[in-house]
Amino acid sequence: MRNSRLRSVRVALAIFLAKIRLALSNRVLACVFRLASKRSVSRICHQVRVALMQDFVPYHVGFQHVSRETILAQHQTMVATELLTNGREQVVLIADGTYLFCQKSSNNEFQRRTYSQHKHRHLVKPMIITASVSIWESS
Repeated sequence: MRNSRLRSVRVALAIFLAKIRLALSNRVLACVFRLASKRSVSRICHQVRVALMQDFVPYHVGFQHVSRETILAQHQTMVATELLTNGREQVVLIADGTYLFCQKSSNNEFQRRTYSQHKHRHLVKPMIITASVSIWESS
């Protein structure tokens, strides 16, 4: 992604992060960032998503971005190795599931999909797979 005459890469990332964090409409974001139209916000968010998927995700997220040897050497504690493996060459991965509660949405389909009959609230349940020290493998 490159700078353009309408916005810099930094502003594009700020627009995208504001969109996903604050759930503001494109019209409001266009006013806040002084853009010509809500269509510009939509185009910028699309460009940022494409750039992240091409340039960030393959190198920093997922099982392919780090080798098994790197996990064993740098991202696995001795405690995890001693307690959870039979030998020195086994990798310990930790799967963590949690609940993220969310507000009721005006989007009926999203509202129906996120409602939990067990918890009686709207939520999503991500599953994160991580090594025992400071590296995400997948989510």
